[in-house]
Amino acid sequence: MEELKSSRSTADGSQEIIKSVFEAMRDRFGIHTSNSWLKEYYQLANRLAFINCLLKNKIKASLLYIYFLNGWPNDPNMNVTSQKAWRGAIDVEYSYLGINDKAKEYISEIFVEC
Repeated sequence: MEELKSSRSTADGSQEIIKSVFEAMRDRFGIHTSNSWLKEYYQLANRLAFINCLLKNKIKASLLYIYFLNGWPNDPNMNVTSQKAWRGAIDVEYSYLGINDKAKEYISEIFVEC
C-alpha cells in the first residue's frame, strides 16, 4: 500500500504557490490538519486541489479511485487481497490529510477483483 504515499519536492519557488493552492482547497472543504500536504499522500492532496479549481470555475467534478484486489499475485509485497486491507490504508491516508465528510463527497472508490 506504499503506492498511496508520495511526496512533492521542488527546487524552485513553486512550493509556495502549491502551498497556497492547498490552503484554498482546505478552506473550501473545511479541512483542519497540521500535517504537510507536500509530504506524504501528495497525490490525493494534489487531485483534491485540482477538483477545487474545477469547482471554483463552476465545473462539476469528482475523483474516482479504482483499487485492485489480487492484482499482483506473484508479488506478495505489492498484492492486496481484500477490500478491508485497502480500507485500512485509505483510512490512514484520509486521517493524515484530515479528509472530512465534505471532501469525501467528491471522492468515489471502487474495488475490482483481478
